[in-house]
Amino acid sequence: MLRYLILGIVVGVLLLRLLRTRPARRLLRLPLHLLDGIHLAALTLAVVIAIVAEEWVLLAVLGALLIWALVDVLRDRRERAAAAAATSETPDRAVSPRTRARRR
Repeated sequence: MLRYLILGIVVGVLLLRLLRTRPARRLLRLPLHLLDGIHLAALTLAVVIAIVAEEWVLLAVLGALLIWALVDVLRDRRERAAAAAATSETPDRAVSPRTRARRR
């Protein structure tokens, strides 16, 4: 019975991973950070269940997936911050010095 629960959790984690794709986010209309949080929570729950059930191979696989998910989340946040910084700098550079002088 426990093996089926763990198998269900692994399938659920994989489905959550697929939900992080752009078409799935548009379909669900959920923000990426919410899906990331749900994905990380499901992975953490699966790791805890694998520890309690003493499924060491599954724990190794889930640990690798958890590390991969954390790296993805951190990379996505860094990219969004860089994009936001680039967007905020663009209007100033796009304005000519003559237009800037008129605004003052």
